[in-house]
Amino acid sequence: MKLQGIVYYPLKSAQGLSVNRHPMVARGLIHDRQWMLVNSRGQFLTQRQFPAMARLNVQPAEDSLRCSYEGQPPCHIPLQLPEGELRPVRIWRDKTEAYGYPPAIDQWFQQALGTECHLVRQAEEVIRSIDRDYVLSERPVSFADGFPFLLTNQASLDALNDRLERSIPMSRFRTNLIVEGFPAFAEDDWKQVKIGPFLFEVAKPCARCKVINIDQQTGEPTGEPLPTLGTFRKQTGGIIFGQNLWSPATGVLEVGMPVTPIL
Repeated sequence: MKLQGIVYYPLKSAQGLSVNRHPMVARGLIHDRQWMLVNSRGQFLTQRQFPAMARLNVQPAEDSLRCSYEGQPPCHIPLQLPEGELRPVRIWRDKTEAYGYPPAIDQWFQQALGTECHLVRQAEEVIRSIDRDYVLSERPVSFADGFPFLLTNQASLDALNDRLERSIPMSRFRTNLIVEGFPAFAEDDWKQVKIGPFLFEVAKPCARCKVINIDQQTGEPTGEPLPTLGTFRKQTGGIIFGQNLWSPATGVLEVGMPVTPIL
């Protein structure tokens, strides 16, 4: 029973990066969903509206993120926080503030996606909190949909794939932490989980949307696995796969760390 995989997504709804070890803070994995694309009203953009975002490749480079998209020269985004005034942005019902970037960077993403959009970065001094329905006090979160960490179970994916005509990879679920060695959907019963020395609180199950139907390599909708998942994983609140976590801990997670659930 161990941590099988670690994945972070610097740009919300773009491709993820699988790593063997990675630092974490209360907000989540370092650089996970620290950048986001918004429209002219500051509303967040995702694969729900623009499936082609799945083809946006983001790789760490020296002092920058190297963004690439087929047919375009790469774009480098400095890791240093942008200068200038904060601008209002919105993620679901959450209103927060973020730093913008020069027009040339915005234009690169606009050309890639074929729509007006603007790149923003989360401001460290502005705290966006987890929904207070799930925590007793303010707890920071990145530009993730709602929680700092998403955990999935390899056996749960295997059980789903047994029902599908064509197997899908775990990347469909855009998870952060993949565990192995547990029965399928054992994670449903966890109240807390310890990974290595770090204790995580299990906030709520993750209700899935049509993004899991999008091939994360091609950006093409496939029609599955959401319908099949709905035949046996529909619960109050949605069609469930994975668990949302938070933790006050700071440190470095490593693949292979022991995983101990607390029921």
